[in-house]
This record gives sequence, structure tokens and C-alpha cells, in this order.
Amino acid sequence: MSAGDLTDHGELSEWATVVKKTNGHHPARELILALGNHDTWTTTLEGGDNYDYAVELFLHFTGKLTGVREEKIWFTRVVNGCSFICMGSEDSSCDGAIGDAQIAWLDGELQKATAAGRPAFVINHQALQHTHGLPYTSSKNKNVRPEEGGIQQGNDAVRAVLGKYRNVLLISGHSHMGLSGKVKPHATFEKVDSFYSINLPCYMFWNHDGLPSCGYGYVMAVYDDCVLLRARNFIRRVWLPVYDFSFPIE
Repeated sequence: MSAGDLTDHGELSEWATVVKKTNGHHPARELILALGNHDTWTTTLEGGDNYDYAVELFLHFTGKLTGVREEKIWFTRVVNGCSFICMGSEDSSCDGAIGDAQIAWLDGELQKATAAGRPAFVINHQALQHTHGLPYTSSKNKNVRPEEGGIQQGNDAVRAVLGKYRNVLLISGHSHMGLSGKVKPHATFEKVDSFYSINLPCYMFWNHDGLPSCGYGYVMAVYDDCVLLRARNFIRRVWLPVYDFSFPIE
């Protein structure tokens, strides 16, 4: 699973490179790929962003990569009885916009996903505002705007919907925050209202505030009574148990 930014600017040539480089690799039975802001920055001949074309390329090429052609940038995939609910920005702004229709859809999907007591996993490229040390962890500028680094439009409504349900984990990226434990200025994993949130480090670009180097991610295991998140450097092939987290299934 990726929380977005598979490309730098969502250009056709970049997607072709992604397909070429991953051709022949089958890392999992299911691949779940969410939209990131960089994936929406496909340019027109005039040099501006062409969001609709960017979405078209995203859906086409992620369909090639996963074997599942989604109809929208927001969709649900069920794996072993657990729902993975992918969201996506509805414009090409850096911190993204989540509209009313998508928020209503999220509410309905979470209601179904959590009805039997199973955990549900929501993937959105941008974290919620004021979580994981935001806004200060998004910039070294201490005069940064309070909403910077988190979802710009629809933030409060998304948070309210997530807070209605139990056993929910929000998975985000975007901020290039390196792995961190429960220390300031940010934590990779935290509880927010009644749900949990994890902000993933960037895999192949710079990180800050925590471990800055590349190659980090998580292996997630779902048990009857808890969800365990195990930190790993996939390039060095080593586990990092000091950055492991878990939450109970209630």
C-alpha cells in the first residue's frame, strides 16, 4: 500500500517509468495505491496544472499496476475482511481538498466497514491538521499558518466522520516526517479522538524531524485483539522495533 506520490508531477513519461521499473515484480496479492498531490500536478502545454488529465492518468496506470481499474480516486478495497478506504484530493492544491460528496461516502463506507467490529483503514495522502506536530513539522518557519501541512478543505468534517467509529486507523504521508517515537516535535503514531493516525515517512526522498534517511515503512499485522505496526527499513532489510506501534481492537 502506498499513501500517494508515486510520481513527481503525474506526467505520462513518469507513469511509464513507474510501470517499466515495477514490471515483473509481484510484492503482494493486493496493491492499494492512493492519490498524492504530486500525482495531480500534470501540466498543460501552457504550463498550468491539468487536474482532470492527472486523474485520468492516475486511474489508468494504477489500474495497470494493481490489476483493478477504479472508477474514482476514492474507493474501497476489502482484504481478508478488512476495508482499506482510499481518499483523494479533488483539486491540485498542495494540501488538498475533500468535498462533501466524498465525506458522505467516507461516512457510509466506515459504517459498513466497522459494523462487525473489524478494523478499518483510511488512506489519505495529507494528515489531519494539528496532528503529528502540524503545522510546525511541515515547515521550519515558525510563523507557518495553523492549517498548513494538513488537509486544507474538508479537514474538520473528515475528522468528525472518523471520530464516529471505533477501530479506525488513518494512514497519511505528505509531510516528509521521519520516523519518530512519542517525543517532540512529532510522533509517527498517535491517538486522535476515538481513532488512530499514522504518518508515514517518505520512502525515497528526504525526511525531517525523525530518522531522515530513506527506505522506511511499516508492515501491518491484524490479529483478533489488536493491530500491530512494525517499522522496517526495506532497503537495509532491518526491523526497527523502537518505532513499532499497536492499537487494540475493541
